[in-house]
Amino acid sequence: MLTEDQIGQVIDTYRLQMARYEAAARFVEQRLRREFRAAALPVLLSSRAKHPEDLREKLRRRAADGDPRYEFAPLMSDVNRIVTDVAGCRAIVYDPRLEMPAAQVVQRAFVLEHDPDPDEVHRKPSGYRATHLLVPLVHAEVEASIRDAICEVQVTSIASHVFNELEHDIRYKMKGVEPGERVGRNLEDRAWAHDAVWRRVPNPCVQLARPTDAPEARYHGGRPVMQAHQLSLDDLARGLEHFGERYDALDVFTRSLKAVGQPVLEQRSGDLHSVLGEPAFLFERNGRVYKLRFHPSGIARVTRAAEERSGPTENPGALGSLDEALHATVLDPLLPSAILGFLVGELLAEGSDTRRVFPMCFDPQIQDWRFYDGSVAPKLREKRREADSALRAAG
Repeated sequence: MLTEDQIGQVIDTYRLQMARYEAAARFVEQRLRREFRAAALPVLLSSRAKHPEDLREKLRRRAADGDPRYEFAPLMSDVNRIVTDVAGCRAIVYDPRLEMPAAQVVQRAFVLEHDPDPDEVHRKPSGYRATHLLVPLVHAEVEASIRDAICEVQVTSIASHVFNELEHDIRYKMKGVEPGERVGRNLEDRAWAHDAVWRRVPNPCVQLARPTDAPEARYHGGRPVMQAHQLSLDDLARGLEHFGERYDALDVFTRSLKAVGQPVLEQRSGDLHSVLGEPAFLFERNGRVYKLRFHPSGIARVTRAAEERSGPTENPGALGSLDEALHATVLDPLLPSAILGFLVGELLAEGSDTRRVFPMCFDPQIQDWRFYDGSVAPKLREKRREADSALRAAG
């Protein structure tokens, strides 16, 4: 069992490392700020390194409980491997029903594969409610000074946060003094009031969150938490022409094109016309003709049409590729809730097969595209490049 002297040595060592954990928590906060913005999910973010005195109290409690993990040698070697919340980040959502979608954003922003079950959903009898996720900073882009640090991300609602702080200070930090019966009853009353209030939050209040994609949103009461936005043919043309003639193609993911593609499959759309002699479609916007092709992985490519002509309405090849792409799910685990697009340009160098790519995100609020700097873009580029050769070879 840890002695008071050993705890003091651990704390002294931690004080020397505290700046590292502050930097790690700040890195996670900044990354999540970009990811939540791209996901159109409003949150309140904060980060911190655990105060040395709070760590001291935690070590004392664990020692008193006889926790076998809290041994002197491993704590001195790497306190963060034992106390995984010395670096912490908190994401507070406005509505409890957005807690799970927010947790999904965190999971997709960081690789959590080192732990098969990196998140914990807490619904304690005391009333404490939050989802905890452990984020290991193991990627190459992480600065060497914070690499291999672990940051615990707490996702909770603003109402739960108020209650959690009360419950935490009264029960978790009671320093050996048990709360009286009156205090306990007051906590229980507040937990009940919290439940009663959020269950009566009208559904329109959830629209505090800007529209996002349905796979990112969990369901509540049989209805989507957030309404999915779908791209239109106008959005595709606007995206390709974002920089004028500088880029040759726009690649998007077909899960954002269901509103365009499904009517074609059901033969009730006059906007898309199949191309004569190839599995593709043509559409016209602002006096210009564009070609739309689909890849089975779930990627669609928009280019400026050249000499292509419209073919028969029922083109089995075009309809087959469209149907396969619309039902593709292989990319879903990688995709954020944001609607992403990649502008594809010329080769970066002679003899290279790498093309200039500009990642974008469609913002439903302004109905236009903007630069996307989220961490998901590099992961998706390789998947997009796998479809690139096939789409170019086919024209």
